[in-house]
Amino acid sequence: ALYLFIISAIWYYFATRVMVLFKERVLSPWSLLLSGKIVDSITYMLLNKLVFLVQIYGFLGFLPILSPLFIAAAPYMAIVITSNRGGLFSLGWHYGAYYMPLFMLSLIDSVKRLEKTHTKLLQRMYCVGLVLSMLFTPLNPITLGLVTGAAYDPIGSFTSYHISAINTVLELVPSDAKILVQTPISQHLAVNPNAYTIVSDPEVLDIEYIIVDTKHVDYTIYGFNDLIKRVLSSGDYGLYAYADGVMVLKKGYRGDPILYIPFKVYYKYYIFGSPRTTKKILFIGDAGRSYIDFSAINTIVLGADEKNGMIWFGPYASYLPGKYLVKIRVKVIGSISDKPVLKIDVVSDLAKKKYFERIYSSRELGNGTWTTISFTINILEYTDTLEIRGEKVSMNHKVFMDYVYVEQLNIDMDSLRHIK
Repeated sequence: ALYLFIISAIWYYFATRVMVLFKERVLSPWSLLLSGKIVDSITYMLLNKLVFLVQIYGFLGFLPILSPLFIAAAPYMAIVITSNRGGLFSLGWHYGAYYMPLFMLSLIDSVKRLEKTHTKLLQRMYCVGLVLSMLFTPLNPITLGLVTGAAYDPIGSFTSYHISAINTVLELVPSDAKILVQTPISQHLAVNPNAYTIVSDPEVLDIEYIIVDTKHVDYTIYGFNDLIKRVLSSGDYGLYAYADGVMVLKKGYRGDPILYIPFKVYYKYYIFGSPRTTKKILFIGDAGRSYIDFSAINTIVLGADEKNGMIWFGPYASYLPGKYLVKIRVKVIGSISDKPVLKIDVVSDLAKKKYFERIYSSRELGNGTWTTISFTINILEYTDTLEIRGEKVSMNHKVFMDYVYVEQLNIDMDSLRHIK
């Protein structure tokens, strides 16, 4: 075990020295310790990290911990505990490949050690592993959408509506064309040797088509949002097809899209943070808190009962210019009157631009029942920071929000062609 730890520590040391050359955000716990930031790093999203540790240890009944071989995983676990990268402590990504071989070797060693002398303990640990596996499986409706990670993303990029939109769009692009494509759509084009995922200037490689998914978080993480604005404003590319947030830009195209499928999305609150794959999380405001409400569609709702102020804000999503229908499901508890209770607004650029604002009374929203607020907004320019916010403005009422739904009614092609 000591030999394994030494080898693992050496590997870890050199790996962090190499990785920092490619990703400046990769820091070792030792550098954090020396800089005095180790406490901040450990406590960053601490609840998520604790849940993650229970997930990866628990489904094996915590048996790997009982083996001396388990110490070989200690250097990598140090990275996880001190990381500020949510992907490292959430399930659904490739990071499990770094620790699972060590876990499995430790599991085999632990079982061999216990099967003859501690049979009952081994059986109990099996039961613990089975229970935790059933609890944290993505097939469990209780944890689906509540635990962070791509494996637990119930809606957004992975609805049948969105998947159908992706497949429909890809049928319009020649299989041998030169394409710049955003992940994870790029996986569908893996057999095309002319499909690129990172190109700073499409003109250099004479890219014919650009395919992006504005609903997926990689759209902004890898800078495709800035690229789209740049190539549209230059006039070199035009919107060739659009389907539920999936855009195909074609070089030299000047007409209207040959395919149009409206953008539809639900926004809600997630207890453990947003699934990384989609930009559909609503954040708690200074007056808000989360509640369990079995009469709501999402069970976990946001609300405010003790003070006035912002209940929710976000999701800082990407929207094309055009007209959109917005529906917000809310519930108000309190006396019926014409006095203001809830303020709703739609803004972008940190509220520098406002598309909608209205104050609702309890007479409009009712008392003790879920009511759907509906209105339309016109967005005149492209934005990556759209927010739909709710603010409680009455001390005598309780206000709760179940979800926010947005449906695209049209795209303003004139504004899109003159994007800035």
